Amino acid sequence: MTLPALYSNSKLGTLAHFNTPTIANGKVFVGSNLALQVLGLLGNLQATSGNNQTVPSLTTAPLPLQVTAKDAYTGAPILGATVTFKDGGKGGVFSPNAGIVATDASGHASVSYTVPKLAGTYTITATYPASSTAKFTVTVVGGTATHIAVISGNKQTGALQTAFPLPLVVQLDDVYNNGVPGGTITFPAPSASGSFSPASVVTNAKGRAQSFYTSATKSGSLGITITSGALHQGMSEIVQPGPATRLTIVSGNSQKAAASTTLPVKLAAKVVDQFGNGIPGVSVRFDDTGVGGGFATSPTITDAQGRAIVSYTLPATPQVVHVTASLAGVSPVTFTETAQ
Repeated sequence: MTLPALYSNSKLGTLAHFNTPTIANGKVFVGSNLALQVLGLLGNLQATSGNNQTVPSLTTAPLPLQVTAKDAYTGAPILGATVTFKDGGKGGVFSPNAGIVATDASGHASVSYTVPKLAGTYTITATYPASSTAKFTVTVVGGTATHIAVISGNKQTGALQTAFPLPLVVQLDDVYNNGVPGGTITFPAPSASGSFSPASVVTNAKGRAQSFYTSATKSGSLGITITSGALHQGMSEIVQPGPATRLTIVSGNSQKAAASTTLPVKLAAKVVDQFGNGIPGVSVRFDDTGVGGGFATSPTITDAQGRAIVSYTLPATPQVVHVTASLAGVSPVTFTETAQ
């Protein structure tokens, strides 16, 4: 079995010829040109308090960061050792003396630490020259919440009465866009617009909360206002209408005008699904059974509200005209107009 090396002579310089190292009191004494090298175990420096804290942005950790220095051979505490605390230039503030403190009679050295503004996990090292290094980990999270940010799940498209595939994910943030854990996010649930599961969520360690949306019987672009206390954030989901089930007359029926003139009110028929939602983009055909009137367009495509709207010019001969609006698979509707 190969044992690990305890010492290396790579930094000893030029050794005296035929010099033999001497071991005493756990140390190795080596004579080199113009110097005596003494090799031994480093002191023992341990983190004894303040490790693994979670602290809001720009606030002071509730527990001080404390290390204990002990002699590597006797285990006795070391008095007066100068210990330096550093966070690698991340912007935290140590107190007192910018993180340079001396150990007391118990071998303890401690500092307070005010964390940086940006969320994340920071490593803090404590060292003194004759010792090993002690390390602390501090996790910075968001401070006071100032806004809600949308992460994902916005503007999905789905059918009526359907669970949408992606969760709505938001993040409760402070002024520096750090996630704020432990806040309550409420997802509204108006019955006509759908429901959320769950409707109220506590933000996780990253300040995030998510909920799944199930549509109801109302189609269109549905606005959603997500809240946390006095904070609000809008999102929207797009719910498609169901298949066409009927046509209805919206306007333009039962008009009278002079023959060969255009009716003052356009004919408007609406295509709806079983819940009365208008269906856009559907082709509706208008027909006056060949009596000689004229349509501006036919067929006509329904607008965003599901309305097919067309201008109609009466025939040259005075008469009662029956105009039908029809769509495949749906019962037609009839407008009755009079050419005088």
